Amino acid sequence: MDRFGGTIEPLCAVDVAAHVAWLQAIPLGDWPQQDRLTPDYPYPAMVSDPCWHGFKQQFDGLVNELLGHFPGGTDTHRMLSVVVPQQTIADHDDVQDDDWRVRIHVPLVSNSDAKMWHGETLAHLAVGTAYKVNTEVVHGLCNKGSEPRIHFFFDVKESA
Repeated sequence: MDRFGGTIEPLCAVDVAAHVAWLQAIPLGDWPQQDRLTPDYPYPAMVSDPCWHGFKQQFDGLVNELLGHFPGGTDTHRMLSVVVPQQTIADHDDVQDDDWRVRIHVPLVSNSDAKMWHGETLAHLAVGTAYKVNTEVVHGLCNKGSEPRIHFFFDVKESA
């Protein structure tokens, strides 16, 4: 399996309605880092605990569906990422292991003023589409809208 050499590319349409309903049922106070969810906090709030409100089970079906696009691939590093209104995440790149292939982003909640940039590419990632993202390329994001931007993502790596 080859590493994804692009920057941001649509993978396929996805139905996220059940995941959004699950998110809406979780009180803000239950979110880790919720006390730091301000425009001045330089990082997105992240959830990676598989037991948090049934996080792993909530996304198992979607992950398995999307892994069908990557024969021989397995998932790792599942996260929910929240970027609050008026927050900017500075340019950075992610160092990945040799068996890493691509990060899959699935927007769950967004607005047209939430943008990601990768190299020279600036994009709004729309709810209802899964995207392939190369996080080894310098990237960042901003949410200039009035609603939070919440993405589910995971990395695809080669099976051992």
